[in-house]
Amino acid sequence: MTSASIGYTPGPWRADGFVIKSVDQFVASAELMRREPFSAATKESHANARLIAAAPNLLEALKDCVHRLRRCAELHGNAPFAVDALCEQFESVIAKAEQVSV
Repeated sequence: MTSASIGYTPGPWRADGFVIKSVDQFVASAELMRREPFSAATKESHANARLIAAAPNLLEALKDCVHRLRRCAELHGNAPFAVDALCEQFESVIAKAEQVSV
């Protein structure tokens, strides 16, 4: 997929300190800009960067989960797992990430 078709830099992304990079470009920075002891802010910035770097993989995994849950519900019925409600919750998160209104 191209960035034009999905609206964001395609993954995978990786965290390099507080900088998030794709294979060939800068994606974002998770550096905290506040007055704290340097080590506390740095640790939090690095943790934020790791979470942000995982975003493309998390989004794809969530899409796959919705697909599999819907397929399972088709084959075996929705009960007792409330698959529709769960999938709607997941699809809302996916829409938020892709900035699509549902």
